[in-house]
Order: sequence, then structure tokens, then C-alpha cells
Amino acid sequence: MNTRTIASTLLLLATLSALGADDRSIANIVATTRNSVIEIIDENGSTIGSGFYFKSNIVATNFHVIESLTNPSIRTVQGDSNPVLSVLGFSIDDDYALLKVSATGVPLRAATSTVVGEPVIAIGTPRGLTSSVTSGIVSSLRVLNGRRMIQTDAAINPGNSGGPLLNRRGQVIGIVTSKVTDAQGIGFAVPMQRISLDVTSPELTFSQFQESLWNDEKYLQYVAQNLPQRWRLQSDSGIWRIEPGNQLTIEREFAEEDSQLGFRARGNLEREGRLFRGSLETRYACMLPTAKHKTCTVDNKIILRMNSQRHLEMDAEVSKFDCSSCSVTQTIWTKHSLLPAKSSEHSKPTGARRVLENAQESKQKQDDEERNNLYRKQQEEEQRRRNLETLLQRRKTACIGAIGRVETFCNGNSSLGPTAAASFCGQAQAEVQAYCY
Repeated sequence: MNTRTIASTLLLLATLSALGADDRSIANIVATTRNSVIEIIDENGSTIGSGFYFKSNIVATNFHVIESLTNPSIRTVQGDSNPVLSVLGFSIDDDYALLKVSATGVPLRAATSTVVGEPVIAIGTPRGLTSSVTSGIVSSLRVLNGRRMIQTDAAINPGNSGGPLLNRRGQVIGIVTSKVTDAQGIGFAVPMQRISLDVTSPELTFSQFQESLWNDEKYLQYVAQNLPQRWRLQSDSGIWRIEPGNQLTIEREFAEEDSQLGFRARGNLEREGRLFRGSLETRYACMLPTAKHKTCTVDNKIILRMNSQRHLEMDAEVSKFDCSSCSVTQTIWTKHSLLPAKSSEHSKPTGARRVLENAQESKQKQDDEERNNLYRKQQEEEQRRRNLETLLQRRKTACIGAIGRVETFCNGNSSLGPTAAASFCGQAQAEVQAYCY
């Protein structure tokens, strides 16, 4: 065995020895550390993340857990709630925050090193389930987007964020921060070596903390780059899809039946501070008086305001227009609140197809009624013509008979004298002529 092999063997034995020193069972570790793990509670009393005592009156958690809060509190395992007093330090890049709290607790010890393959335990409040424990190993030590991260296969779920990732000695090796959503067993934690309390940093109330964030161009870029891609309007069932960035693309998702009618809304927006401004090219389907549908395209102004990564406000123009000419007749501004949409949420139909179908049915009934009325009028007119022809024919027959009788009577077959016959025949012929001609 050469010197290099001996040295490698000794290093491996030393590492294994260090890993085994003071190793404890998971149950024992949880029993001695769980009281130091807390829940982060928002203004409505909902659990939005986890944390742990970093010092006796300082709690560590993720920056993304508390970035949009205005008046948070913590809740202990025993169920006691205590207000968060201030923000002592935070890092957007390393996704951690240190909070001063009113209640003291037992701080967890920080590990000085981390080894790939060592067993780990995650404690937190996933989906509001207090003090949930999962275990795994350190899968890798990575650099992601310029940040050093601990990768683990311990189960990580929403609500675990901010909680501790512990080794088998009960020491914190990192703050749980995220997981890969479309994969199993790939979670990440910020190494404790990245967490530091700068005593020169100002102590901020949460209102001061929020103000400092929205005046920080670095934070604004961070939010703009990390916005979710699908959003839903609180006011209706509309779903919007965005491509995040300082130049943001936004597009409305329409139900299939609306897309078939030609509905579309898409725009490009430029960031100005916490606002995005631009125009939205909106294509509407509308109905002509003939009950035929057509599409009109209108440009509307739109403004998005970032309140957090999980909340946007939208001010948008809505245009009323003449369907025949597509000319805008009125423009009004509307305000909406947008929240991240679940993958199961989709835009509901606008109802335009049903309106169009009802209009077409109504127009068809109207056309049918008009055709029936026209047919009835034609039939009545035809009947009047036939009656008139019959009347004229009868009149003609009567006239021919009357003329014949007058002519027969007046052509010497009368028993009247010449004077009376001439008077009678003249009068009879005048009457027949007046009636028949």
C-alpha cells in the first residue's frame, strides 16, 4: 500500500469517525431540538413558513418567507404566539433573514462542516403540519446561480421553508429554502456558514423593512426575475401567463371556445421601479346586427404593480367599441388583484359563444317569422288575384249575355213601338256599356 493510499484511507476513517461521534437517534435529536423550531405566522394567523432560534431572542428563517409581511409573529411548538419585533439582518442572495422576537428560546448550534452522504433531518411545518420531521442525506454540495447550496433528499414541502436542516448531532447545517417542484427528493438548504449577524446593520421595523426593499433596485430585479408564470384574477376566473423579467410579457389564457372565436390579449411591459408599464393588444369577438361574429383588435394601456412575488395589482384599460367599424367609443380603467394560479386552475369561458349562439337562434327565428309573414302575404295576394279574376270572368260573362239580349231585343224583336223601343234600347245599351266597359 503506497503512501497516497494510506493517506486516503486515514482521511476516510477520520471522516467516518467524525460522523459517528455523538451521533444520536432521530427521535433523540427531535426531542432535544423541536422546542427551538417555530412557525412564522402572517397577519391573518396563517402559517407561511418555519424558523428556529439562532440566538436566545433571534430567529432565523428564509428571506422569501417574510419579504411581504407587515406584522408577523412566531408560534412555538407549545402553541404560544409572540410578535416579531424587528428585522436585524437579511440577504436576498442567500435567502435568509434574522428576526428579533419578544420571547426567548434555546438556540440551535451551528455545524462547522458538512459532508456529502451524511444523514440529515428536516423539521418544519409543511402545509401547516407543526413539527413535521423528515430524514435523508446530504445528496450534494452545489453552486446554483452563484450560491453555495446543500442538496438533500429529505422530503421538503411548502411550509418547510426557513426550518433547520440538522445533522445526526443535532447541529444546524443549513436553512431549508426550496425544492424542485417537478421532481421528488431534490431539496435545498442555505449553508449555515452563509448566515451572519452584522451588528452594524440597522434594526428595522417591518414597515421600514418593506420601504427599504421597494427602494432597493437589487430587490426589484430579484422580484421581477422570480415572479410565478401563471396568475389568476381575484375578481373573476381569468388566468394570465407572464414571462418574468425587467421586460415582461403578459398574455391572457382563454378557454378553448373563446380562442376559437378569436379572443386574444397579449402585451409587452417595461419595468419602472416596482411598476411595469406597456400596452395590451386585445382582440375581441363581437356580434354584428346580422348575428354574424367578427373580431376587433384594440390597444389598451396596462400597469402592473409588484406588491410581492405572490401579489400583483393590475390597472388596465377596457374599451367599448363599435363592432361594425371597430372604432373605440369609450375607455374605462379597471383595477384587479392577481395571485399565483394553481396548475389545476384554468380560465373559464367568457360566455361569448353562448351569447352568439342565442343571438343566431333569435335571428333565425326572426328570419323564419319574416319568411312566413311574406309567404302569408303572397298567399293572400294570390287569393285576392284569383278572386278578382273570378269576379271579372263572371262580369264578362254577364256582360256578354246582357249585350246579346239587348241586341236581340233591339233588333226588331221587340213588341214596343219604334219610339219606345228606341228610348228603351238607348238606355239599355248605355247602362250595359257603363257596366261592362
